[in-house]
Amino acid sequence: MKEYKVSISDGTKKDLLDIYNYIHNELCAPVAAESLMESLSKAMLSLTIFPERCSVIEALLNRGYTFRQLIVKKYRIIYHVIGNEAIIVSIVYGSRHLDNW
Repeated sequence: MKEYKVSISDGTKKDLLDIYNYIHNELCAPVAAESLMESLSKAMLSLTIFPERCSVIEALLNRGYTFRQLIVKKYRIIYHVIGNEAIIVSIVYGSRHLDNW
């Protein structure tokens, strides 16, 4: 079985920190923040095996890459696959429109 390398962009690292801080500090839910980070981390690591399994984001087809999304709770992990690498470019709240992304 082919394994892929998973890379996380600097923007994605910022997204994770922003999500964590919002849930932990603004919503005063540190346990929920930790739980979500664990779920997102596991999901991102799962992309080492068959990352093409996730749906293509039709709204982003004109961006030069075929972006895919992996849904975790209410969040979208947005990534594309190049060769043997899955590159995670963003994590956004699920209801966010991607027109301006």
